[in-house]
Amino acid sequence: MTRSQIIYAALLLCAVTLALFLSFDFSGDYAINDDWGYSTPVRWWVLDRRLALTHWQSMPLITQLVLGVAWTEVFGFSQGALRQLNLVLALTTCTAIFASARALYLPVSISLLCAVLPLASPIFVGLSYSFMTDVPAAALVAGALFFFIRSFTRSCGGGLEYSIGVALLLLAVLLRQTSLALALALLVAEPVARGFTLKGFTRSLLVVAGVAAVYLAATALLRDQVGLPTYYGAKTSALLSFISDVFALNFGAFRQTAKALLVASAHFGLFALPIIPVLLEVLWRRGRRYILIAGGAAVALSAASLVAGVGVLSAEGGNILTGDGLGPRTIPGKTQVNVLVILVVTAVGHFALVCSVLAATLSVKATLRGNNAIKQGTKGSILLLVLTAVLTFAPHTVAYAAVFDRYALLPSILLIVVVLRVIDVEALSRTSIRFSAALVFVGFVISLTLTADYFRWQDARYNLISELLSGGIPAEDIDGGFEYNNLAAVIANPQGAVSMSRVDPANRTVRLKREPEPGDQIVATEQYTSLLGPRVGAIYAVR
Repeated sequence: MTRSQIIYAALLLCAVTLALFLSFDFSGDYAINDDWGYSTPVRWWVLDRRLALTHWQSMPLITQLVLGVAWTEVFGFSQGALRQLNLVLALTTCTAIFASARALYLPVSISLLCAVLPLASPIFVGLSYSFMTDVPAAALVAGALFFFIRSFTRSCGGGLEYSIGVALLLLAVLLRQTSLALALALLVAEPVARGFTLKGFTRSLLVVAGVAAVYLAATALLRDQVGLPTYYGAKTSALLSFISDVFALNFGAFRQTAKALLVASAHFGLFALPIIPVLLEVLWRRGRRYILIAGGAAVALSAASLVAGVGVLSAEGGNILTGDGLGPRTIPGKTQVNVLVILVVTAVGHFALVCSVLAATLSVKATLRGNNAIKQGTKGSILLLVLTAVLTFAPHTVAYAAVFDRYALLPSILLIVVVLRVIDVEALSRTSIRFSAALVFVGFVISLTLTADYFRWQDARYNLISELLSGGIPAEDIDGGFEYNNLAAVIANPQGAVSMSRVDPANRTVRLKREPEPGDQIVATEQYTSLLGPRVGAIYAVR
């Protein structure tokens, strides 16, 4: 990289940083989605020096708790401060992706496109304004991947880079179990990158065994020191149930696999949507029929998704991107989106997916036919990215558990980098690259708008709850939605928080709703102005 290119990349990341931090007020001191379960242990340690966990975490979480404590010891504890930390980690993810793309010998322009592509996704941006584990895990895995790729592509072997990659991998596994996918991918990819030797394979095997041992030791430590959370082994139990059904020849179990793959395929396409101009240029040059094939395949996949009830904006397959906009609406109310919108959005996602697969496949075939040699280290690096993506998502396809859109986040990012690496980017016109960059910018603006709108809704919800509490209604009588109910419960009982179950608000006398029903007595109302439609929304507290 030239000095001017480095300056250009740094200025771009600085501009993105300012946009993320200054776009709207995200400092509301309330939890969103699942992050109440992850922020509360940080709260207890920073404010009370109490080492305790909540029942909700299904992962070790150790790395994120350490980062959260370190950050809030400096900036003070608040939910807004923890969101700032996640924004920093989101930008770290983008930087690691840029560095990985450059290590794979992609041009600066394409590397920058890879780096900012996640910012065009409402899922990535929305998660960045939370304390959910998805973005921190992505940052650690992306960082580890960069150092492994550097070690593979350097002629001297890159021993230091390899060691740093292993360290980041350990930190990632101490955050989320799914990061073990990178260790398993390393076992296969390293022999391809370096050539198979007994010494090299033994080293990879020791890394996998060491990482697994650290995870098991961390689990045992948590069990001994604070107790394992109620839902810690929930995903493992779901996986074992699936395996049991398969061994019992109950092949209906694979319906879960089909649904998970349909969810993942559509969301991968939506992540890849900004590079559609690039993909269409590649397909156009290979033959116009491929664009028609992509369209037909997209229609077929979307119809299958509709039949299975797993459209992109539907209840199953959503979590961050939903029919209501961004984020789950965890109080009762009808979703405004209709079936046609779900079908169109899902079809667009599948079209981008099929275009990506076709463009990559045709490019690889052309490379092989032309006998264009790809360096061994680069081959291993590409394989490392592919296997990490596949193995990260694979457990969700073989477990009886919800498959959320955010599970496709990291796999999609990695696979898009692979697609852009295997196509002939040197032959691309500047026009298609500029169109892709423009679509990234449009996606970024849309993502920020959706996120800001979500926070307006949250502000209204928690303002209404504060009004109810000020009016003398006890917290235990208010059904304020999933996040409020569970956070209030664990704050009230820190000693028993790790062994609790999800709060059942059925007997609470006052309930928040997005629209009152016949027979409801309205206690209070909080209006808010939406950036989307309907222009003016309201949340009701009813008896």
